[in-house]
Amino acid sequence: MTLRNTLRTCWLGVVGAVAACSNAALAQTALDVTHLRTDCGTVAEPDCFETTDALELWLWTTRVPSPSMGDEVTVEVGPGTFDPFTCSGPTNGFVTLRGSGRLHTSFRDGAGTGPGISVTDCAELHFEDLRVEGTTSGIHWSEGGGAVFDDVDVVISGDTAATEGFAASCAEGGVPNTVWFGSRILLEATGKFLNIAFAAYCGSHAFHNGEIRVLGSDATRPGRSQALGILVAASASVEVFASVIRSQIGTATGTWFRPLPVPGYLNYPGLAGVLSSGGEFTMHGGIINTSAAGSTNPNNHPISIVGDDGATIRVLGAAFTLLNSQSPRTRLQIAEPSEGTSIEAPFQWPAGTDPPEIASLDGQDLFVETDCAPGGCAQSGEEAHLLIYNPSGCTGATDSDWLDANTGDCRSD
Repeated sequence: MTLRNTLRTCWLGVVGAVAACSNAALAQTALDVTHLRTDCGTVAEPDCFETTDALELWLWTTRVPSPSMGDEVTVEVGPGTFDPFTCSGPTNGFVTLRGSGRLHTSFRDGAGTGPGISVTDCAELHFEDLRVEGTTSGIHWSEGGGAVFDDVDVVISGDTAATEGFAASCAEGGVPNTVWFGSRILLEATGKFLNIAFAAYCGSHAFHNGEIRVLGSDATRPGRSQALGILVAASASVEVFASVIRSQIGTATGTWFRPLPVPGYLNYPGLAGVLSSGGEFTMHGGIINTSAAGSTNPNNHPISIVGDDGATIRVLGAAFTLLNSQSPRTRLQIAEPSEGTSIEAPFQWPAGTDPPEIASLDGQDLFVETDCAPGGCAQSGEEAHLLIYNPSGCTGATDSDWLDANTGDCRSD
């Protein structure tokens, strides 16, 4: 109940209840504040805690923020590295953790085996101005609830079987809802198997004005590694606004980032910006940067966006950078199973004298060739012709994959 509704109820109630109602209304706007510090000095609990375990014991067993009263606890976290923060619902939540800046406050599993933040079915959490570090997982979310992340860095690098920056899973059927503002998920793909910066196996997630990056390196297991910026599974939806998605291979990397078929589950590409396998992905503005330009392995094949198994993908107003020095470049790909998969991601490449050598989908890519003759671009001239990527319609022996919109004929190679 909002403060306005509470006061209205009090006004309509009996006179004897006015004092009680006033107290309830004031409680809805009151926020209790405590502190987490590496050294509290002379300040005692519950005004200050020196360990995450002590803070959680007080939060979840003594203080117990109550949603029925609009109650919330704000924890001001000082500089330093702290043990992981954990919340287990469904009755817990309603806590804000406000750090001292992402360069100064961090949460990390000291053993290096777990996430820096772990949440199971907690509601209305808020993380602000802090850093989460790990070797396997940064933030792991299970089941329902929701959180807002403001100016949060998630930094992952570790020699494990798999690495994930943020992961949301729902084995018991809960549906989480997360919203991100000005945050970064930075993952060095040192996992020997699968490396995903943002893994949405379920739930609804919105990412605003930030960066999601996965960087492949030779620390991975040769011939078995995958690097994905964003994964959207069948029961998930992800919206990205004015952000950067990077999936890159580092300088002089010889490791083979190859596709990994998983029967009955997902067909992971080797190096991709976005993979939606039955899920819904939407992007408004920003850039998807997929690059194997630094690779010394000719088998590496960067892909901007992959959809399969009934995925719905819409990317509007975004720029694409797709670089590879040794092998083909794929901007859009529909993989198997393909039935029901839809990708809408129109893009116009920078104008020039030769169309880009890419693989994509019919009608999704445009290019202006600037040195064409009136009869077409096979001969040099001074006309600019609009080319449309149309491999399904350009199947002649000498045809390229591009249709010349000025002449109505396929451009000859």
